[in-house]
Amino acid sequence: MFKYGPLRYIIDLEEDEEGNYYWPGLPPVGYDDIGIPIDENGNQCLPGETILHLNYVPTETEWCDLLQVELPTLDSVRPWFEDNFLVVTNKDLCRYIFKWYWWNYHNSDSYKALIESKSFSSVQEIMEAVWPDVMTS
Repeated sequence: MFKYGPLRYIIDLEEDEEGNYYWPGLPPVGYDDIGIPIDENGNQCLPGETILHLNYVPTETEWCDLLQVELPTLDSVRPWFEDNFLVVTNKDLCRYIFKWYWWNYHNSDSYKALIESKSFSSVQEIMEAVWPDVMTS
């Protein structure tokens, strides 16, 4: 079984169906340089339409004043999980969106200014400031 975040891959060749994400290609054997599972040929084993893929392109966004960037909405990233029968909480979605944000914007001026301001001592505090209703519930 190969795990990536909430995913436990099932492939054609496996008899054990205890995984929760069916991947029709070759089994993952490792990770590429951006952390996405790859098969023995170097092909990514994660579709680009999920927030778990770091090159995901949001379909619906909302402006985040704190991070000075458009972030995917929780409602726009949830359907992929539901379509693949994956249980995901709003807190999980916030974590995945923040991971995507960090990967895409950690070299931006707004992110550097946020970190240099030292008003946050952890990623958790930043996430609580971005999604206060979700992270404190």
